[in-house]
Amino acid sequence: MHQIIDINTLFGSLPTLNADLSLDDLQTLMEKHNVSRACTLSTVGILMDTGVGNAQTRVTCGDEGVLIPVATCNPNSYYGDPAPLTSLRESGFKIVRFFPDLQHWPADYAPFADILAVLNDCPNPLPVMVDILTPGQMTRLSKVASTYKGTVILAHVTPALLAEAAAVMRHHAGWMIETSYLLAPGSIGYLASVVGDERVVFGSGAPLRSIAGTLQTLQYSGLSDDSLGRIQGGNAARLLSL
Repeated sequence: MHQIIDINTLFGSLPTLNADLSLDDLQTLMEKHNVSRACTLSTVGILMDTGVGNAQTRVTCGDEGVLIPVATCNPNSYYGDPAPLTSLRESGFKIVRFFPDLQHWPADYAPFADILAVLNDCPNPLPVMVDILTPGQMTRLSKVASTYKGTVILAHVTPALLAEAAAVMRHHAGWMIETSYLLAPGSIGYLASVVGDERVVFGSGAPLRSIAGTLQTLQYSGLSDDSLGRIQGGNAARLLSL
C-alpha cells in the first residue's frame, strides 16, 4: 500500500463558505482513508489574523509529524515587514499558502509580488501554494512568480482550467499541481502525461471536501502503480523532505 500524504487540508471556521471544519473530523478522515500525513492550516490565518492563525497551526500540529504545518499569508495585510516571512522555515512551516479569491486580491497584486520577493531571498525558499478559481489567474501568476526559486503549487484547479494549467506548467518546470478539484475522468491522467506524474501531488481539501472522492479518481485514472505511488505520497515526501 502506498503512503498517502494529503498536501491540502485545513481546520477551523470558514464563514464565507458557511463551514465549520473540525480538526477531529480531519483526523477521523485521515484514519479512515489511511492518510499517514496531512499538510494543514488554521482558517483563522486566511480571513482574520495571519499571526494568530499561524501560531494556532503550529501549536496544533506539534512535532509528531502527522500534521504538517502550513503558513498562511494575506497580501492585503502586508506592509513591508519581512520578519514574519523570513522566520517561517525556522518555525517549522513547510509551505506558505495564498487564497486570492477568499482574500479578494488579483494574482498580479503588488503586495503579493513583494511577499514572494522576500521569500525568494530566504535560503532554500519555501514552496508556495496558490488557490486558482478563474481563467487567467495562472497566467498572471506565472508572470509574478516567474523568478521564484521555490516550488509553486497550483491548488483547486478544475478540469475546465486544465489547458491553462498545462500551458503554464510547461513554461515553469518546477511548478506542481494538487488534485482536490481534478475529479473529472481523465483529468489527472492528462496532466501526468503532459507535465509528468512527478509534478502532481495528492490533495483533498478535507474535511471541506472528500478524501474518498479524490482517492477514487486516482484509482480509476489508468495510471501505473508507480505513478500512483508518486502522486499519492512520494512527490510530497520529496518536496517537503519528509
